[in-house]
Amino acid sequence: MKAKKRRLSIMYYIILWLSFGGLVLTSCADNPDIFYWAQPITEHKASVPELWSRKNIFISQKSVTQLIATMGKVIFIGSSEQDGYPRVIAIDEVTGSEAWEYRGRNAVTVAAANKNVYVGEVGSVTALNSESGNVLWSTPLPFSKSVTKLVVQDGVIYVDAVGANYYLLDTETGAILQSISYTINNNVNSNIPAWSNHQMNLELSDHAIYFQKQTGLYPNGDAVEITAMDKLKNKIWNASVPAISRLSVNSSGVYILTLDGILVRLNLSDGLSNDLIEFIPPPVLSSTLENGDVVGYGYHVATNEEMLYIYLGDGAQLFAYRLPITP
Repeated sequence: MKAKKRRLSIMYYIILWLSFGGLVLTSCADNPDIFYWAQPITEHKASVPELWSRKNIFISQKSVTQLIATMGKVIFIGSSEQDGYPRVIAIDEVTGSEAWEYRGRNAVTVAAANKNVYVGEVGSVTALNSESGNVLWSTPLPFSKSVTKLVVQDGVIYVDAVGANYYLLDTETGAILQSISYTINNNVNSNIPAWSNHQMNLELSDHAIYFQKQTGLYPNGDAVEITAMDKLKNKIWNASVPAISRLSVNSSGVYILTLDGILVRLNLSDGLSNDLIEFIPPPVLSSTLENGDVVGYGYHVATNEEMLYIYLGDGAQLFAYRLPITP
């Protein structure tokens, strides 16, 4: 029995390292000038008027983060040039113009809370002022590689990373409050929180937790289960959606983009859905280059109480809408 458990533990780490090895290597590239994004292959039109839209916004399909909306900004890891190296970029929610950028070369994922933006990097977490982009603090994570997920709640940053441990950091100082081993006696630690699962997207609200289970690391149009749970982990509802984006939540609903190019809102109370925006033509998940290489296109959704943002990777387009939206 012990030998079997040990084999399962070894398999767990093999899968984890293979899944994120490519991401780590990309983040650690030595030459920031050699980076090219997939060429846009289409241009989308929306069924409702947008506040503004921008072209030539490049966000990798393999970005572990979605867009985030905070303090009058929409923030992502990517570039505004075809040959630009990925960096953290903040765009003003009203004008659509670039507000600031953070040129840390190892950015992998981002999260926000209060007036701070938190950047998960290779082996560290860095806090930025959301208004200026200035660095507030940076905390190295011992023996860790890429940070794969950040969840912020009640003054604590929950950090999932490729490495031996899961970390809890103080949001104000970056101090490591706790380090939790992924294994105990060579077995996977059953006390690791649910949001440390690399294949689970999660959003928190004041009263509930929303999980998006995926068939792979990135949504690909397969029907995925979205589950709403209360703070006692009692299921409120679940729904199945053919998702190509990760979910985003505000006090009005759960927002997600489907393979047909429909921006869907799920009710917080019962999970019933209604279509808000349709993008034409429908999104393309990948295309084949002249040399035979297959490139993928990412899709992202972000919302706060006032704004909704939708990114369509095959057109390198970012759309901004004021809420509420009437179809």
